[in-house]
This record gives sequence, C-alpha cells and structure tokens, in this order.
Amino acid sequence: MKKVSILFMIILAALLIVILVWQWATFLSREALTKRTAANTIIQNITITADEQGLKVKQVFQGLEERSYEAAFPGQASNLECKDATGAPCRKAERKNHYFGLDGQLQFNYYIKGDFQSKSTLIDGWMVILADTFVSGTKLKVVDQRNRQGMWVAGLPLKGHKQMEFVDYYVFEGTTPNPALYWHNKKLINIPTKKGISYYADKKSSNSSFQTKTLDCLRQNGHVSVVVTNQKQNERGPGMVIAAGNTPKDRLEHELAAAFLELKLPPLAQSEKWMADALASLAVSHPASTQKGRDLTAELKRKVSASDLSDFLVFLEKSPSLQDFEQLDEHLGKLNGLNTDFFMINRREDSPLSPLIFTETRSLFINENKISNPEIIVEDGKRFYPFLETMGFLGFVATYEPSKDIVKVTSFKKKFIFNSKDATFDLNGKKYGLLSKPFILKKEILYMEEAVMESIFGISVIEDDQEIRISA
Repeated sequence: MKKVSILFMIILAALLIVILVWQWATFLSREALTKRTAANTIIQNITITADEQGLKVKQVFQGLEERSYEAAFPGQASNLECKDATGAPCRKAERKNHYFGLDGQLQFNYYIKGDFQSKSTLIDGWMVILADTFVSGTKLKVVDQRNRQGMWVAGLPLKGHKQMEFVDYYVFEGTTPNPALYWHNKKLINIPTKKGISYYADKKSSNSSFQTKTLDCLRQNGHVSVVVTNQKQNERGPGMVIAAGNTPKDRLEHELAAAFLELKLPPLAQSEKWMADALASLAVSHPASTQKGRDLTAELKRKVSASDLSDFLVFLEKSPSLQDFEQLDEHLGKLNGLNTDFFMINRREDSPLSPLIFTETRSLFINENKISNPEIIVEDGKRFYPFLETMGFLGFVATYEPSKDIVKVTSFKKKFIFNSKDATFDLNGKKYGLLSKPFILKKEILYMEEAVMESIFGISVIEDDQEIRISA
C-alpha cells in the first residue's frame, strides 16, 4: 500500500511538472506573438509646414517589416525624396517605386503647391500610401506662420491647438490612415458634440447635435470632422464633411453616414465614391445624391426582404472595416445562402446599373456529370438554369435566334419551338400555352425556370444541402 502511495505521488508530481511546463510555454508563445504583433503595428507621423507657396510635408512610417514596400505618391507632390531611419536615401528595390526601410522606418519628404491662404480648400489624396499595409494610427502636426486669420481642420480628432506669438501649432491624432485636410480662411468654433464627430462652424449651430441610431452606431468605429461654412456646395473627403450653412439636418446626417461608411471601405477611386453615399442613403432613409445611387437602393429594396436588408445594414454599421466590395457581396448573399456580385460589378458610377442577381452556391450535376462554375439564378424563390447549356448537357439540341426571339429544341421525335417573349410554344406543330413566360434574359443569356423544364421536358431534379442533380 505504501509503495502504491509513493508511486501515485510520483505520477502526480510528474503531471504537475508537465502542466507547469505547458503553461510556461503557452505564456512565452503568447508573449512572443504579442511582441511580433506590436512590432508590426504600422503608424505614421506627419508634419506639415505651411509657407507662402504651399505645404512642406514630412511623412514617416514606423513599424514596417523587413521587406520592400510599394509607394503611391500624390499626383500634386513635387521635390519628392525618400529617407531611411539614418537620414540616408532609401534603398530602392528593382521594381519602380519600391523601397526598403531601415529599422522598420521609411520617411518621405515632398511639397504640395497651392493657395492655402486667400481661399478655403479641401485637400484630398495628399499623402503617400504604402500598398498592402494597414496603418493603425496617424499623428499629424501642422505648423503655420504665414496667415493666422484662418484655421486648419483634419479628418482626425484635434488633440491640441496652440497660438504662439508668431506661429500656430495644430496636433491631430486618430486611426484614419489617409485623412483629408481642410484650410478655412476664417477662424472657426470647435463646438463640442458626440464621440467620433468633431463639429466646426463660424457660429454656434443647432445642427451640431446628431441623434440618429445609425450615426450612434457608425461613430463608434471612426471619426469624422464636420465643417459648416458659407460655401454653396457640399464636399466630402476621408474623415471630413464640408457642408453649406443652409444644409438641412437630415441631409447633413446623410453626408456624415456616407463619410463614416467611406472610412470602412478601402481607398476608393473617384468613380467609386458614389457607393458610400448610396449605402448611407439606405442607412439613414434619405435619397441618394446620384441617379445610380437611387437606382441601386431601389433595386435592393425590390429584391431583398425588409428583414434581410435590415440585417445587411447592421453588418455595415458594426463592421470596423471592409476589405473590398466583394465582402459586401459575400454578406448580402450569405443572408440567403446564395452568391452575388452586385456591388462589385456596379462599383463604378459611370457604368449602367446591373440588376441584382442571386445564384446558387451548391454543386450542379447533369446526367451524373459535374458542371464547372454553374450559374443557377434564384429569383422570387424560383431557380432558373442557363437554357442552351443545360439542354445540351441533357442530350437535347437547342438553338436561339435573338433577332427573331425564336428558341428551338429537338430530341428524338419531338420538336419544340418557343417565342422567348411570350407564354406559348409549339410541339410537333401543335400550339400549347403556359401560365407565365418560361424564359428570362440575364446578361444576354437565356434562362428557363426549373418547374417549366420539369413540366415540358420531363427532367428530374434531386437536391440536398450540397448538390443539385438533374437528369433527363
């Protein structure tokens, strides 16, 4: 008995040692991961010195990895140079505009010419952007000693503003990686408001209070500076809304929502900026500013249920960031277990609106053959198959003459003739009627409803959660 007790104590002690070693290894692993994560956190410190001709900019990236980075430079930048942590010229990679940092740092110096004295100006796209990086923090200092009757505002929270005898200092700091910058040629009042919103105006305004539930949610994951001026036209840049003094409050809230949503999206081309406005119009129930935006929201309301659209908006409001338009498509489709590319194909304002189309995610087998990349459209709870392709796999011979709207199908001793635009067809010379038109035309491809194919051609459809199987 005593030997058994000793043996038990030895096993227990060994077990405790193993547990302690495992816990210590886990701790070290987590500590190392934390250090690596912290080490790879990229921040940027920017100093702007305003002079008579424009802006002298020094932009320093810190926390970079030991690799080359591709830099995209502002179109209006001149006298551009890159330096490493020692102040020496950056080591260039073989590819154009690729640079190696030293000790995790790259510094870009450049000059932006412009009249930032007599007239108010919104400055967008003024920064160097490193491709395939996530900048988690931005600190911006502005030093101005030339014209001190006006005020600088950035798409970041204002942390400090000091007026010295000969110079004005501004410090802005936040998470927006590419904040807009605004020069106003008169002094502004920084009016306190809710977290996530800075409000500037030349006089106190009742519009500085925003109460909508949508904005309360959006402002938790970003910051927008609002400047109310006497200009006639509203403008928007990353983290910034410039609004005319007579802008109705609901319109201003729409602009704010669009600005917050634009912060969630990756940097948008000029032709893509309308999308943030359109999504904001859904969120705050206010008409979109562009015709395509109004068409897009109408299409979504027609083809997405109110509950699904509400879930989609909650996703938009609560997501800290969105990688691309495909992520919007992925979530919209996921609500019904389907696919769509609606936002991706419609992202440019200068292209006509393509309709919202949902497609099946399940695999398709026809006569036991797996079909690669099938596009089965789902509309109003019905499935539609690409007609000519599907009939061919089923063993039929099918042709379509778009100029005559004629569809012909032959199989054994049967000959079908359809008019693609009405609800009738001929079978071996005898006319038959249908309850509805059997075809739809999407992306210049003819589709037929599954139930009609079953009724006319006698096909069999078997399905489960993973597959759809069709046979003739």
